Amino acid sequence: MNRQVLFALALGAAFTFGVPQAQAWECLSGSCPKWCSFPVPYGITVTSPDLGEATTVSETQRGFNDWTLVSCTDLTATYTGRSGGTAGNGDGQSLVGWVESSWRHGSGAIGVTGPRWDGRGCIVEADMEMNGVNYTWITGSGRGSDVNTYSIALHEAGHYYGLGHSDLSSATMYFAYQGGIDSLGTDDENGICTLYPGEGGGPVDCTETGCPSGQVCEGGVCVGETGDGTLCAPCTDSSQCGSGGDFCLSYPDGQGYCGTSCSSSADCGDGGQCVGTSAGNQCIRIVGSSPSCEGAGPSGCSTNADCSADQMCETSTGECVARPTGGIDNGQPCTDSSECNSGLCATTSIGQVCTETCNDLMPASCSPGFYCERGGFCGDGFCVPGSAGPGTDGQSCSVDTDCGSLLCDRGTCATPCQVDGATVCAEGFTCQGSGTTACGACKPDGSVGGLGDPCTTRDECATEECALRDGAGFCTNYCDEVDMCPDGFLCTVVTDSLSVCTAAAGREDSGCGCSVPGASATSSRHLWLFLIVIPAIVFWRRRRRSRCG
Repeated sequence: MNRQVLFALALGAAFTFGVPQAQAWECLSGSCPKWCSFPVPYGITVTSPDLGEATTVSETQRGFNDWTLVSCTDLTATYTGRSGGTAGNGDGQSLVGWVESSWRHGSGAIGVTGPRWDGRGCIVEADMEMNGVNYTWITGSGRGSDVNTYSIALHEAGHYYGLGHSDLSSATMYFAYQGGIDSLGTDDENGICTLYPGEGGGPVDCTETGCPSGQVCEGGVCVGETGDGTLCAPCTDSSQCGSGGDFCLSYPDGQGYCGTSCSSSADCGDGGQCVGTSAGNQCIRIVGSSPSCEGAGPSGCSTNADCSADQMCETSTGECVARPTGGIDNGQPCTDSSECNSGLCATTSIGQVCTETCNDLMPASCSPGFYCERGGFCGDGFCVPGSAGPGTDGQSCSVDTDCGSLLCDRGTCATPCQVDGATVCAEGFTCQGSGTTACGACKPDGSVGGLGDPCTTRDECATEECALRDGAGFCTNYCDEVDMCPDGFLCTVVTDSLSVCTAAAGREDSGCGCSVPGASATSSRHLWLFLIVIPAIVFWRRRRRSRCG
C-alpha cells in the first residue's frame, strides 16, 4: 500500500548498545513522517521503580523538552500527565512506559518507540517502551547495564518526533548508547530543524543541513529520490512505480525500490524472482541469495561468514582481509570498544562482550562459530557464539541454536523475513510479523491470516494490521486513491486521513475506491483500528556498518 506497501518502512524505533560509522541524520522512513499539529502530546504510564515516579517524570520531560529548545525549530510538546493505558498497545494514546516483566523486544533494546502515521505523512500516535527487565535506570553516567535515563529518553524522543538514526557517533540519534550522558549535537539539531523549521535563525536549508538517505536536496528542500518506475527504481511510495499493480518495496538496505506485478518468476527477467506480498505477487531483484537492488556487487566475499576465522570481509572490495589482533576477541567480556579487535563492545544476550554488527535477516552472516542474534530492529543484530542446530522450520525450539535457520521465533524454528518487503519464504510459507520492531518469520501457509481473515492481534495477519469492527477483528491494510484494495474489498474511511480495506459484501462491481457506497462518514464510525501501529524498522546497509534497534 502507499506506505511502501508500507512494505516495512513505517518505522518505530529502538536503542541498543554498539558502535559503527558515519553519515548523518535520517527520517523514520523515505516519506519523512512528522507531527502535523502542535503541541505534540505525550503521557506516562508505568514509571521506573529504579527512579521513582517524580524522577521518572522529570527525566522523561527533559528528554522531550530539550528538542523543542533548539533555536531553529518551532516544535512544541506537552506532557498530558499519568495514564492508565499501556504503551505499545496502539490504542490512540501517545504514551511512555517502563516494562518490568515480559519484555517483548530484543534484550539489547534499551527503549523502543513506535510512531504511526497517516497517508499524509502526519504522525497521529507514538508509544515509547523502556526496558526495565534488562537494564537499571539511573540519573548518573551510564555504563554497562546501568543506563542514563535522560540520554535514552532524549534519543527515543527523537524517534517520537520523527527522526531515524544517525551514523555520526557524536549525535544523540546515533544508533548505539555508548554510556555516559548524551546531549544534542549539530547533526541532531539539523535533523529536527529540517523536520520542524522555525524562525530561530538556525540552518533549515538542506544545502547546509543535508538530507537523509533516500532523499536529495532540490532548491534547498529535501525531496524523495525517485527513478523511472521500473524494477529496482528508487521510490518512496507506490505512485512512483509503473502501473497500478506495481508497488514500492522496502529492501534490506532500508531503501524503497519499485517491484513489478508478476504471475511467476518468468515475468521478472534475469536476477528477478516473483514473491507473494499482501498486495499481490511482485518481482524483486536477487543478488546471490538476498534481495538487492545494488547490482551484482563485488565478487568474492559478502559477509564475514565467507572468510576464515582469522579474516573479515571488506565488503567494498569483496576481499577477505586479516582481522586485527592484540585486543579482545569476539564473544569475550569487555568494558569499552577500544579493547576489542572488532572495535565494538556491546551488550548482547550473553552480556557485554566484544562483537560485530550483522544483518539478522541473514543469521549465518557472522564469522565461523558465531551467528547473528536478532536485534531490536529488522536488519540489525550482533554476532554471538553459536552454530546451527538440527531443527527445521516449524519444529519446536527454545533457543536460536536449536534451529538450522538460527532463529527460534515464539517457540518455533523459522526463517527470518521482512514483512511485506523484498523477502523470500520457501514455498508453503508466509512471512508473519513479529508484532515488534524485529524481523518477521516465515510460517506455514494457513497459520497467518490474509486480508479479511479473522484476527485478535496484528501478529496473526500477513498484512501486520488487525482492525476491530462491531466487535469482530479482521486482517486489513491501508488504502487510498493511489493504493486501492484488491477485488472484493472496499477502501473504507476511518478518519479524515485514514482508510483501510474492508470486505465488500454484496458489491457488484470490481472497483475499489475510497468510499463506502451509500454510507456517510458517520456510518463508518464503528471501525476502530487497534494495533495498527507500524513498527519502526531500521535496516542494515551494505555501504556502512549496521545500526542496532
